Amino acid sequence: MDIESLLAMQERGIRDRILGYQLYDNPMSRPELMPILNLEEWYAKFDAWRFGWSMEDASRKSARLASDRRRVATGAPGVHDHVARTGSASAI
Repeated sequence: MDIESLLAMQERGIRDRILGYQLYDNPMSRPELMPILNLEEWYAKFDAWRFGWSMEDASRKSARLASDRRRVATGAPGVHDHVARTGSASAI
């Protein structure tokens, strides 16, 4: 297993998170798409995809928290204000 293959799987995990895939959508967990021929190599790719997905997910959560903090600091309306006014978060 070479480092380029692992980096490619990490990038795929990042891209899949951006596209809205869930953690359970790891392509390495679908033997019909990615057959298990070598358990060590399979797990390395499985873990690399999961790592990339998790890093992108953490980045998105961090950015969302920073945005919420800025809204609170500036007094700008946010999700909670919208829900309080309308009683619904559906338009958000």
